[in-house]
Amino acid sequence: MNAFLNTSAVRGGAFLVASAKLNQYFDDPFVFILKCDFEPKIARITDEKSLLNQVEMAINAKNMKSIQYPFMPEEGMLEPSELKIHQASHARYFEDFLKYVEYEQSMPEILHHQVLGLVQQQLERDYEHKPEEREQEEKDLEIWAASEKSELQEKWTPTQVMDAANYLAQQKPDLEMRIKLDHISVKAQLADYGRKVHIARQGERYVILIEGDYLHFEKGVSPVELLRPDDLHAVIERITREEENDR
Repeated sequence: MNAFLNTSAVRGGAFLVASAKLNQYFDDPFVFILKCDFEPKIARITDEKSLLNQVEMAINAKNMKSIQYPFMPEEGMLEPSELKIHQASHARYFEDFLKYVEYEQSMPEILHHQVLGLVQQQLERDYEHKPEEREQEEKDLEIWAASEKSELQEKWTPTQVMDAANYLAQQKPDLEMRIKLDHISVKAQLADYGRKVHIARQGERYVILIEGDYLHFEKGVSPVELLRPDDLHAVIERITREEENDR
């Protein structure tokens, strides 16, 4: 308890230590250490007597963090040298408390490193005999990787992007791809790039083409639901005319 109170991220709440046995598999109990934050004004309770009773501070179960020891990777199997951190992405309370625990990388971190690895391999192929150009590209890569903004870099061909996307999607098929074109957001799977989602350029503007077998709308009535769609070529011609008129 004293070790936990000395951590840098400690907050008000409840600190619980509990043990539980799975009699079906083991005689020795599991140990659970739980930290539950107190959140202000999180609940309102109504009944026929009090009508309205506001709770000033309460435990938010959604933010409950816990350590489980030992780790049980499968039913009936124990790993005595490992422990399990539940809700690890929010468990930074335990970084100081568990000084010798090694945290696994989150999925965004893993994806980030894999993409950088693919870019580095491509640089080695493209600039094998061009050390000066490669050095500049590597500097650009470092700036891009460290930037808080993610913008189109316009360095790879669509085929190169598809190859990289396929490689990553084979490892995790449900990887998401989120794109924002001005105020319009597009959410798809990475595997959809080049198959159902296409990015193109029309003059100085970008165009995102999305294809599929059916359309559906969120609840509510919209005049767009009454649309009889134009042919794709007619839409492209209209976009071209509008882009020329804007010049």
